[in-house]
Amino acid sequence: MTAADERARGIQSKAVRGAAWLGYYTVLRHLPRSFAPAGKVGFVARRLAARQMLDSCGPDVNVEHGANFGSGKGITLGARSGIGIDADLHGTITIGDDVMMGPRCTIFSRNHRTDDPTPPPLRVAVSSV
Repeated sequence: MTAADERARGIQSKAVRGAAWLGYYTVLRHLPRSFAPAGKVGFVARRLAARQMLDSCGPDVNVEHGANFGSGKGITLGARSGIGIDADLHGTITIGDDVMMGPRCTIFSRNHRTDDPTPPPLRVAVSSV
């Protein structure tokens, strides 16, 4: 593969990821919960969008109604795992295989530094976990 082919593939990949992001946050995220009547449509559509948006997405995953994972960059979702209703994922996160996330679960990959307890909380630096 030539360098021009690789650039074209990268642009196409960004376009697909961008289209998935737009579709997910404007429509798919708001479709009914997977267990609701007619929820199968939302279940399948959100799964397809997640496959395009997340860095890695295993088979048989479930992305529930209202889940927020930003652009999906840095997020890995293992096989048969699920992102719960109205869940929020922030940062670089790996969710393994066979993980069930509850509703409104929030996961951050950053934290405030705790090595020096003297500064007030609003002045503490943020660090990666």
